[in-house]
Amino acid sequence: MIRIAIKIVIILTIYSCRSDTSNKTDNTEKIHIYSARFIADEERIFDEFEKKTGIKVLLNYDKGERLIQKIISEGEACKADILICQDAGQLMNAANTNLLERVETEIIDEHVPLNCRHEDRKWFGLCKRAKVLLYNKEVVNSTMLNGYLDLSSSKWEGKINISSSSEISNQSLLSSIIANYGDKKAEAWSRGIGKNLSGNSGGTDLEQIERVFSGRGNVAIVSINTIGQFINNHPEKLNKTGIFFPDQTTTGTHINFVGAGLLSESKNKNNAIKLLEYLTSEETQRYLSEKHFEYPVHPNVELPEYIQSKGSFNSDALDFNLLYSNKSKAREILNVSGW
Repeated sequence: MIRIAIKIVIILTIYSCRSDTSNKTDNTEKIHIYSARFIADEERIFDEFEKKTGIKVLLNYDKGERLIQKIISEGEACKADILICQDAGQLMNAANTNLLERVETEIIDEHVPLNCRHEDRKWFGLCKRAKVLLYNKEVVNSTMLNGYLDLSSSKWEGKINISSSSEISNQSLLSSIIANYGDKKAEAWSRGIGKNLSGNSGGTDLEQIERVFSGRGNVAIVSINTIGQFINNHPEKLNKTGIFFPDQTTTGTHINFVGAGLLSESKNKNNAIKLLEYLTSEETQRYLSEKHFEYPVHPNVELPEYIQSKGSFNSDALDFNLLYSNKSKAREILNVSGW
């Protein structure tokens, strides 16, 4: 009986050791990403990374703020290694609440310029998006357009298309208006947009553009990357599509970042950094830019021909901390603006 008991103990010990080793190996071969960016064909990027490195990427999608709350509530039990958000304000929130860890790597420093990353290297831009005005050239002349604030004037009544005020990109736009012009002008602008809508706000940026070309409104306030998608779907509309960069003689056109950061609770930090290096690489940046008409952050990646044809523009050099700190005020204004 003693011999049998000893054998059982030995077998259980061997099994336990194998189980622990298996878990450790499994841990280093997988990266968990909490991502607020969902584009169906973009998983191809992570498939390519797995082919090159043998590291599997597991994705968990949700809105940025919900993912941040999920990370906070999970604490040390959080499985995620990387957070991807579609808003610089959310990334600043994650950095300021110590959810993200400083990453120092010469490769990322070469890939991402200083003005496209967190000052303490806690997040890195993957691409930039400009908030522009799209108009139908057959209905609107570019000389009729000015800046964001002008869109709230009565001359645009019933002619403006924009997605819901609950969209994070619109909240960031209003946050930038608060920072640049103050609360009162921001509130007046928001109320004016609410009055000037061509119909109920809602739907995607792509749907706002569709409305412009179906006669419901003359101008859409959208992210420029969406316009590229629209042209791909409707090449016959190319010559009728006008793009205007607001506030070129004042604050500059509002931009926002899709960005990523390493989570402080990451269990696979070395592999996670490898993925961050890959996401900011010339290869991946070129794919994002060409496929999704987004502005690359990598200095060596040329803009797609369509975006190049729209020329350069002055962008708002606002401190991204202000997008984060003004977000609650922006929501407060939007709740009473009728938009």
